[in-house]
Amino acid sequence: MIRQMWFLSLVLLLSACFRGQPLEYPFEDVSLALKEKLIKDKKEFGYVEPELYEEPGYMYLYQARNINFYLVLQTTIRLKEETESSSQIMIKMVEFNRSWNYTLQQKKMEEEMLEAVKERMGSGKWGPLPWETKYKKDEKE
Repeated sequence: MIRQMWFLSLVLLLSACFRGQPLEYPFEDVSLALKEKLIKDKKEFGYVEPELYEEPGYMYLYQARNINFYLVLQTTIRLKEETESSSQIMIKMVEFNRSWNYTLQQKKMEEEMLEAVKERMGSGKWGPLPWETKYKKDEKE
């Protein structure tokens, strides 16, 4: 009985943890757009093949992007189907610096990524992605 209660509480906790942003676009369209943009040719510099898990109505994508030798940007995207014409997306971006040994969540980049996804779904074209603009500025300085 205790084991069943523990399992039930764990399931409820995990289902409550998914608090994504609503998207007024079908799950299949958003999923396809994300895979086309984030899963690229393995020959690209700094590219680490992402982990992709899919189930009917659910997609999980984890990617660690090497910015330079010390800096890694970890991106986690969870996509969930709500109805046939809407979905929910949760984006988490964490910057990890090996040199200074710190981890910092990038809220501004998460918002920019969400806006880039919405722009892609609305216009059909991707705008600049958050890491392309943030780290390009650092290189110019």
